[in-house]
Amino acid sequence: MRSSLLLWLATSALLCSATRVASSQQVLVFDSSTHQSAQAAAEARFPGLVTLSTSANFDTLVSSQSWDLVLVNSPGERPTSWLGLAFHLLGGGRAVMSHWDYGDLSYPGMAELLAVSDVSVNAELDLTGKALIDSDTSNTFFGIPMPNSDWHSHWIDDGDSFNLLAPSAVGLAHIGLATKPVIVLGNNGRSMLMPAMDEVGDSWITAGYDVALWDNVIDVVWNDGGCLHYHGALGLNPGGFHCTFNPQAGYPWRARIDPVPTQGVSTAATVVILGFGGATDGITLRGYEQLILPPYVMHAGFEFHKIPVAPGLVGSFIRAQGMRIEIGPNGENYYVLLNSLDLVVG
Repeated sequence: MRSSLLLWLATSALLCSATRVASSQQVLVFDSSTHQSAQAAAEARFPGLVTLSTSANFDTLVSSQSWDLVLVNSPGERPTSWLGLAFHLLGGGRAVMSHWDYGDLSYPGMAELLAVSDVSVNAELDLTGKALIDSDTSNTFFGIPMPNSDWHSHWIDDGDSFNLLAPSAVGLAHIGLATKPVIVLGNNGRSMLMPAMDEVGDSWITAGYDVALWDNVIDVVWNDGGCLHYHGALGLNPGGFHCTFNPQAGYPWRARIDPVPTQGVSTAATVVILGFGGATDGITLRGYEQLILPPYVMHAGFEFHKIPVAPGLVGSFIRAQGMRIEIGPNGENYYVLLNSLDLVVG
């Protein structure tokens, strides 16, 4: 079933000329790090479209025009103010920031930057000897081995953990408690705050994973995919089918189905059903409402699902419906249809 989906997506990609990120974007980069990973990723991704800044001119440059993307790799040096970056985000811009001291609220613009990113600082962070764990809520570490415990010690202070202050703020990686993440996506997916990722060790640097990380996070903040819940017209279907991260071309789509049973005593499996015949209403099936039409592709698993999406499908629409296979007290199977999701690939 999974291979059928891959085949369908790959075939569809041939018909779609869109790319993940348009090639005419204007990108501002401030990279004062040891390894220059953000600069390397940006220049490879947007040749001829990257403006490099320093601590002396960043605040002036970030306010000088409407940048499509701002990348900040600041493990030990900062500009005169972060206020221009905060206003960039308030105006609808996108930014990724790796920094060592989000907790210094006396520094100009830092309080505003945290506020627009929907977080507050929880505690200071020392990466040495710690395991950075992917929270499995985005494609930030796609193709990168995790967890990572290999760190350099170029810098004294490595960053901070965060408190999430809005439902739209998402923890992407953590050290210790997942509820106190060290990488956060905020501002409706347009801002990402990271610790001093310049500290990653030789195992990452040698393999190029440091640059791959910045390439991934560019796509994460550029994801304009959509995910709308629909519960049907008859009121028969329980909820519980959600996007963990909106679908994104070239990366696995991450979805979650609540495994708590509705009809049985346990859940044997969860299934994501993708219907390519369009949406429907009013058709009942085993006591639930069918919300999508064939042909179908099914992805079976348990609770968490990662479904490949081909690189060329930006803007494509797909409707999916969740299903639980539940086990009754005598071993009988119940097929419980859940809500559907109207998906737009970002």
